[in-house]
Amino acid sequence: MTDVKEQLSRARRTQIRIDQRIAEIKRLEEMRIYLSATDYSSVVVKHSAGRGSVEQLATDGKLDTLRRRLSADVERLAGEKLEAISIIGSLEDKRMQDVLWEYYIHAAVNWDTAARAAGYSRRQALRIHGQALQILREKMALNVTGDT
Repeated sequence: MTDVKEQLSRARRTQIRIDQRIAEIKRLEEMRIYLSATDYSSVVVKHSAGRGSVEQLATDGKLDTLRRRLSADVERLAGEKLEAISIIGSLEDKRMQDVLWEYYIHAAVNWDTAARAAGYSRRQALRIHGQALQILREKMALNVTGDT
């Protein structure tokens, strides 16, 4: 049986990977703007290896292919987060939902950031987090023993 904290931590790591993919997509868009702003039809005064590689990248649609792959990866990773979202949604206490959401789903940089975003001090957020995990572990234990 996977511990609820491990499931939530996996969602946190997934969110970090999603953020990385989105940042890469933004870099690709910036590269596209740069490449489209460069006039490759102008006369080349001096060059060593030619313009082939950059020009080929711009014209062959490789940027589009890479962007599509990254976007598909983002969608797949987002699907993986659904289980954690469901777990957090099973809590009745809104405070607990908010704290877990900020730390695990939004993947706050640290507990101070998560606590501030949820409207609590770090100490309060950690206390609420502990209570929430205890409740979720009890729910999981009931589901496991109830299903057999």
